[in-house]
Amino acid sequence: MMLMPFLLLLAVAPLGTLASLPYPVATTYNSLDPQASAQFMIDYFGALSIPSNTTSCSSVTSSWVRFPTSNYEFHFISTPSLAADSFTFSDFEDYAHLSFGNLTEVSASTYTQFMDFHVGMITDDMTPFYQALKVGGVPFFMVGQYPSFFDLFVEIPGTATILEITSQRLDVPDAKISEWDICQVNGTSSSWKLDPQPLPNVSSSVARDGSRGESWPVINWRKTTMAAPHPALAEIFTIKHLGGKHVQQGHPGVWVRRCAKISWVEFEYPEGTYLPGGINYQFHFVDGYKYPPHEPEMTIETFAEKVEKEVRDFGGDSFDEFAHNRVTMWVDDLDYYAEQLVGNEFGVEWIFRTDGGGVYYLVIDSAGITGNVIELVSDKAPVGAADVKTWEEDLCQNSEQ
Repeated sequence: MMLMPFLLLLAVAPLGTLASLPYPVATTYNSLDPQASAQFMIDYFGALSIPSNTTSCSSVTSSWVRFPTSNYEFHFISTPSLAADSFTFSDFEDYAHLSFGNLTEVSASTYTQFMDFHVGMITDDMTPFYQALKVGGVPFFMVGQYPSFFDLFVEIPGTATILEITSQRLDVPDAKISEWDICQVNGTSSSWKLDPQPLPNVSSSVARDGSRGESWPVINWRKTTMAAPHPALAEIFTIKHLGGKHVQQGHPGVWVRRCAKISWVEFEYPEGTYLPGGINYQFHFVDGYKYPPHEPEMTIETFAEKVEKEVRDFGGDSFDEFAHNRVTMWVDDLDYYAEQLVGNEFGVEWIFRTDGGGVYYLVIDSAGITGNVIELVSDKAPVGAADVKTWEEDLCQNSEQ
């Protein structure tokens, strides 16, 4: 049974070259306090506040930020009017946030399933961010997993999601960095030795932004990790319907040792594409089923089932608050990707939306297998654009404007 996803993968043909590959532009998160979430990104990671064009409804609050150079955006939003009676984002945030515990005590051996909902960014120098978090008393932890790379994990307030920053430079010799061992779920992780000599080719590809001063190195996009109920199927879906390509995941042995299911996909952009960090974008699908929480508590699988059964109704062209948690990628033709989804074997549904100003969105409910909603955006109107709902119609439900 374990071989079936891989046999299927061999038979999957990627999308042709008739449309541009999805290109990362933003991540949206539900937040109990969008302003606080945005301010966190500004204060500790040097993001810049930008206007939010979501809606003017009184019941909706949102705050947006952007990272210079890469221009990658984070959108934080709260829409209590869209909350379902049986299960709300506030319910989920309470549960997932408590499961994280004290992040200063977390290591690779006490990681939780829901921490795999995170965006991964990359910087050439972690030092200013590390120091800012320390001064601010913000809990975080770090793990090393590559020959000279290490990751910093920190929770974005109010979102129950993690921000991961990868680097290979930290000018703090006594910094605590645990060795990354996914299968060591019950023991104590050993320390990881920080390499004092970063690889020059990687460091130079993620250049500093002089306009922000030397205290804030550039942060560029790298990947989105999704706590996926079905990682192998998520990989197949992304290859077949979004044009991704298989890439070897970086944690060998986890499938055989039965501690996690991990699949990676990369978007291999053509020569000449602007890659702010010099690297292609990746999706990492992870089911860390040996990590807590365990049944009968809510796991990533039961969480996905709960949302799909009790909240989501894309088949009825209805948007919900959990669909705010999504990665947004730019394409030149939404119809091309919508056509690929027709009759798909995964039962994935989708809806179209528009901002009313000439920008259109294809919102794909792949969360049942990938863990997250995936949104494609374009300024080319899809077929039937005149009948597409506006975001205003969704977000202003039960709300006074």
